Amino acid sequence: MVITMKGIIESAKESIVTLLKGTGEIMNTLVDVISGAVSNLARDTGKTGAALIDSMRELISEVIRGVASAGRDLESAVRSLVIGIFKGARPSEKEAYSVISSLAHSIIHSTVESKADLSAATKGLLEGVAQSAKNSGLDQQKAIIEAARDAIDAGYNISDDIGDKIKKAATGTFEGIKIDMSEHIPAQKAK
Repeated sequence: MVITMKGIIESAKESIVTLLKGTGEIMNTLVDVISGAVSNLARDTGKTGAALIDSMRELISEVIRGVASAGRDLESAVRSLVIGIFKGARPSEKEAYSVISSLAHSIIHSTVESKADLSAATKGLLEGVAQSAKNSGLDQQKAIIEAARDAIDAGYNISDDIGDKIKKAATGTFEGIKIDMSEHIPAQKAK
């Protein structure tokens, strides 16, 4: 039986809501739920790369909104979300950077819409990308910098204040790799 894309996303959302209502460690389970949903979406729709991530924006928003409203650790949840998406999507090296870009934009926009902690979401994004890059054999530093640039650019497209917050959060050490984004000038700011 083929489950529709909407059905897959609704099923994953229901699982996430149930997880968030529970107590204890949910992050490994979140990775598995997200990974399964992404894998099913890829199989049933034939979508890959950024197109697959774009079709998951509603689910990404639901995770961020749910975690924030439940008072859970947003940094860890976003990290788990990113790892789950990479695990389920299994992007090729060629697709990986478009996946990273799409994820960065989706996570930043969903975090702003949810009025959640931008710093925590940014750090979770970069930690998740670093771990996913390591698991996929990608250059971790390049992947983290790409995610940081895209997150910062997404923030500045919303407002200078949001871009500044993301830029500050994106400078640090992520999974043992130090990056400094303080000198990054996004296209919008460069004008």
